[in-house]
Amino acid sequence: MKTITNDGCVGSKMKFELLVVVSLILFCSLDTHAQQQPSKSPIAAIIMLLLDESNDPEQPIELMLESTLNEQYGFRYGGGIHRDGLNIGFVTQSSDLILCFTAIDIQPEELSIVFNGQEFGFVVEGNNCVSLSQDLQNVGHNTLVLRHNNPGSRWGVTGFRLVLDSQEVLGLPTVNASQWNASAVRKVLKIFAFGGHATDQQIDVWASQRPNDAIVEMLNFSQHNALLSPLADGERYSEPATMFGTFREFAHDYLSQSSSNLPIPIGPYSRGRFNGSLGGDHQGVFVRMATVRGLNPFRQRIGLWETNYHLAVNLGTAVEYKQMTRFYDQVMEAHESGLSYQQVMATAAKSAAVALQYGHRSNQWRYDPNTGVFRCFCNDDFAREIHQLYFGIFGVADPDAHENITIRNTSKLLTGMNLDYSPTTGLADEIRFSTQFHHTEPLQILGETIDGATASEKIDNLFEYSMQHPESLESLPIKIIASLADDNLNEEKSNQLRRAWALMGRDKDFLAFIRAYAISTLFHSESQRKYLTSFERAIYQQNKITLDNTEALLQTDNIALDLTSVFTGEDLQIFYPSHNVFGGQTALEAANSAKVFQRNFNAASRNIIDFTRGASCSDCDFGQPWQKDWGAVIPNKDGRYVVDDVAEWLWIHIIGNLDNYTELERAHLIPIIGALNPAGHEYNEFRAYDRHFDLAQLLCIRAERILDGETDNGLQDLVSPDSWRNYCVHPYTAAERASLTRSLSLAELGSSGHVGELLRQIGEAEIPLAHANDEIRLEANRRIQEAVAFIFSTPFMFAEEKQ
Repeated sequence: MKTITNDGCVGSKMKFELLVVVSLILFCSLDTHAQQQPSKSPIAAIIMLLLDESNDPEQPIELMLESTLNEQYGFRYGGGIHRDGLNIGFVTQSSDLILCFTAIDIQPEELSIVFNGQEFGFVVEGNNCVSLSQDLQNVGHNTLVLRHNNPGSRWGVTGFRLVLDSQEVLGLPTVNASQWNASAVRKVLKIFAFGGHATDQQIDVWASQRPNDAIVEMLNFSQHNALLSPLADGERYSEPATMFGTFREFAHDYLSQSSSNLPIPIGPYSRGRFNGSLGGDHQGVFVRMATVRGLNPFRQRIGLWETNYHLAVNLGTAVEYKQMTRFYDQVMEAHESGLSYQQVMATAAKSAAVALQYGHRSNQWRYDPNTGVFRCFCNDDFAREIHQLYFGIFGVADPDAHENITIRNTSKLLTGMNLDYSPTTGLADEIRFSTQFHHTEPLQILGETIDGATASEKIDNLFEYSMQHPESLESLPIKIIASLADDNLNEEKSNQLRRAWALMGRDKDFLAFIRAYAISTLFHSESQRKYLTSFERAIYQQNKITLDNTEALLQTDNIALDLTSVFTGEDLQIFYPSHNVFGGQTALEAANSAKVFQRNFNAASRNIIDFTRGASCSDCDFGQPWQKDWGAVIPNKDGRYVVDDVAEWLWIHIIGNLDNYTELERAHLIPIIGALNPAGHEYNEFRAYDRHFDLAQLLCIRAERILDGETDNGLQDLVSPDSWRNYCVHPYTAAERASLTRSLSLAELGSSGHVGELLRQIGEAEIPLAHANDEIRLEANRRIQEAVAFIFSTPFMFAEEKQ
C-alpha cells in the first residue's frame, strides 16, 4: 500500500497491483502540470513513485498512461520489474500521429504493438516510432499497447511522446519524430556548428525531444553554450565556459595575457601575437574560438560566414586587425541581441572595417568651388555592393534607374562617416557619424524616399525597404541556405525557402529561419548535398579529434591539427577571402580541387599526433604533463573496448552516421585498430606503431606463413613479432606485391572463409585503452589516431548528404 500526495491533492490509497489510470492523476494536477517541465511534472513524479522497484509485484500487471499531444513523458517502466504491458491512451486527433518510445533490453521479435485491438507486430520506424494514421484511430479515444511476447520477462520503457506526423515551422515541413534521431542531430551539428562538442548522451537527449525544442538548445547566439560545447571531465582550462566570449576578449584579454591560465608559453611571439601588436594572428584566434570547449561553435560558424562570405571584409585591403575584430564582434553581438536581420546587416554596413575596405569613409557632400554647386566627392564601390552583396539587389527591373539614381544617391547617403585617427592608437575601430559633409536631404533609392539626419539613420531606414525589395525576397534566403547548407537547391526547394522567408513579415529573424530549415525535410532529404569548404572541413575535423582544451588551445603539429598550417598549405587564410568582397573559397571549389584533396589526404595519413607532452613548459600550464586519452570518451562494455564497437563509434563520431559504413569500410578500419601486439610484448624493444597493418598485409603474412608450413594462422599468429620480422616486409618481392594489391570482393569480406574469419577475430579483439601499463595504453591511443586518420582521408569528409 502506498499513499500518494501531490500539489495539494488529497492522498489516496490504492493497491499497486491494480491498473493505474493516469487520467485520475491529471485531475489532481491539472493546474500545475502545464507549467512544469516534463522531467519535473507531477505525472512523472507519481509514475516514478508507483514504479519503485521496492514494490516489485509477484504477478505481471499492466500500466495505463493517458497521453497528451506533444507532451514528453519521462519515467521508468520496467527496468527489471516483471510486467505484462504498457497501455497508452489518447484522444482522437484529426491528423496522422506518431508515437515514439525509448526501450531497454527489447529485441524486435520480443515486442508486440496493439493499436485499438489491431496487432502491428514490431512495425516501427527509426527511433522506436510507430505511425498511427488517422483512419486507424477510433472515434473519441484510442489505446496503444506495448506488450512483451513473453510475459514476466524483464524489459523496460523509459519514456514516450505522441506527436503530429506532419508539422511545419515557417511553412517548412518539419521532420517527424521517426526521422529526428541521433544521426539527424549530428548532421545539424556538422553543418551548423563545426560538429560541436556535445556528448553522446546529450545528442541522444536532443534526439528524444521534439525537433522544435531540441533545435533551440542546439543553435543559439549566446557566447557560451554548455550543452553544445561542454567542458571535458577534469578540464584544466575552463575559463572559456564563462568568460571571453567575444573575438576581442578572447584575443586580447585571454590568449595574449601573461596572467591567463593557458598551455601557451608566455612571451610576445607565443601569446603577444594574438593581440595585434605584432600584426595579429587573427586566424589563430578564430580557429581556437571555433574549437575550444566552453564557447559556442554555432556562433563562430555563422561568424565565419558573415564576415568572410556574405558581408566579407579583407585584411588584404586597408582594413586593420582591430577594425576586423570589432567588425566580427559588432555583427555577432547584433545577432545575439535579437535584432532583425536587416538591422544586423545595417550594423555591418556602418562599421569601420567596411568603411576602410570600400573607402567611403572619405565620401563627402560639399561645395565645389570649381562648379559653384554642392556635389558628391565619392566613390561608388560600396554604394553598389550594399545592394548586391548584402541583399542580392541588382536592379534588373530598371537597370538605368538602378545605376543612375539608386547607386548615385546611395553614394550620397554614405557621406559623413568619419574614422578618427590618433598618433598613439592609429585609426579608430568605430565610425563617427557627422552631419558635416553629409547629404542631409532625403534621397530617392530603390524607388523609395530615404531620409535621416546622418548616414546611420539613413542606412537603418534604407535597409527596412531593402529587405522587402522583390529581388531581396527572391535571392537573399537562397543565398543564405545555398552557402551554408545545400549546394543542390532546385527551384522547388528554393520556392519553399522564399515562402518561409516571406512568412516572417517585415522583420526577418535569421536565427528562426536557420532553426526552421535545420529541422525541415528540405535539409534532412536525399536531395540535400553540402560540400565542405576547407575551413569547414578542417575545423570540423579538429573538433572531432581534440578531447580537451589543451589540444584546442595549443594547435601544434605534435598535439592536434595545426589549422593555420592546413589553410596555408591550401593557399587560404581566414579574413583574407580568396574572392575579396565576394567571399572566401566556395564549397564547390574545395570539392573540385585535386590539391585540396591531396593536402587533406597527406595531412590525415601522416602520424601527426604525438599524444603526450612532458612538463617542459615552465611558464605555462604549471608544468603539468598531458596525455591523450580516447578511452575517456569512447564507450566501453564492462571496461572492455571491443574493436568492432570502437570502429563503429569512431565512424559515427566523425562521419555522423553509418550510411556508408559497409563491409568494405569495416575491413579497412578494424585492422588499423585491432592488429595489436600480443599481450605481454616488450614495448621498449619493438614499437608496433612503426608498422601499419592493414588487411592486405595481414593476408600477405598469412600466405607466406602457409608456404612455410605454418598451420596456425589466426590473428595472434599473424601479428606476432616473428611474423613482423620474417614475412611480407619492404622491399617487397613480386609475389608479396601481388598479394598486397590483390582485390577482395565484398562477398569475401563477409564470408565464413579465411578472410571473413580473420575480420571476425579482429572485430572481437580488445583494444587496451584502459590498460594499467602507460606504454600499452599510449599505443592503443595511437591506434585510434591511425583509424581517425583513415576516416579523415575518405571522400565522406568532403561532403554531407543523406543516403
